[in-house]
Amino acid sequence: MKKLIAIGLLTTTLAFADAGASTEAETTKQAAVTETEAVKASHAYLSLGLGPFPIPLPLFAVGGRFQNGHHGADISLQGISFGSNLTILKENIDYVHYFKPRIASQFYMGIGASVTEVISHKKCNTLLSPQVLIGKQYTNDDGDVRFFQAQVEPVFLKLNNVHKNRSWGTFPAVIISYGICF
Repeated sequence: MKKLIAIGLLTTTLAFADAGASTEAETTKQAAVTETEAVKASHAYLSLGLGPFPIPLPLFAVGGRFQNGHHGADISLQGISFGSNLTILKENIDYVHYFKPRIASQFYMGIGASVTEVISHKKCNTLLSPQVLIGKQYTNDDGDVRFFQAQVEPVFLKLNNVHKNRSWGTFPAVIISYGICF
């Protein structure tokens, strides 16, 4: 009889331990899903970057970023001006996918379109091109949102040789930037 009571207690203990472990795992999984789905944020931002490479010019941008879980959008205006000789303006609109949405730190990748105006010596050239961006958004110790981002446009820039007026190479436009959200 004592053996049956001991076996019954042992079985009951193991059954409750297994149910407790299952409940803890489910709670952790539900918390992760809730954290992922609960990320809803919108930020205006300023960023400073270099590009378009291979000609690294300082580029200033103002924009807005909106996120709902894994999905988001980024709309921005980038520009640089060197007096009346050269002005570059870029308007961007991108769909952004966040791989593991978390407020503290998250990687993202996006695709979109860009309209670029290059104004040089009172002539304006306009380019419409697709673009890809990849970056990391994070929250610093003070709770401020920041991001690092690379933006690549497969439209090629032609660099001309001034003396012979011939094209000597083509390169994709690449912009690297750091942003401060507010």
